[in-house]
Amino acid sequence: MYSKVHSRLPWFFDYIGEPEDDFVVELYGDVNFDGTLNVVDIVQIIGFILNTVIPTEEEFLTADISQDGTLNILDVIMVVQEVIGTSFRGAVEWLIENFPELEVERRLMELDKSIHFTK
Repeated sequence: MYSKVHSRLPWFFDYIGEPEDDFVVELYGDVNFDGTLNVVDIVQIIGFILNTVIPTEEEFLTADISQDGTLNILDVIMVVQEVIGTSFRGAVEWLIENFPELEVERRLMELDKSIHFTK
């Protein structure tokens, strides 16, 4: 049986293509894959969090800066910290001012409550 299947494998892979290699994140937060962290990445990650844009698997893995398997407000804050070179509080204030629809303070409070309940 094996010899019958094995002899057909080249045809099978020609038909469906070779299996893809596992994706490796080169720069966390660089969701447009241009090699730099900038405001474009911030806007795109905010879109992911607001569910106005659905990330691909590669974008999701790259946007998950905290590497906890979820995209949340902390991931955006970490990108803002890197891009504008500020503290956590400075990043929060910048997001509140520039992206009020993100409701940063509410999301942080919800995140804080979920952390307390899981301990």
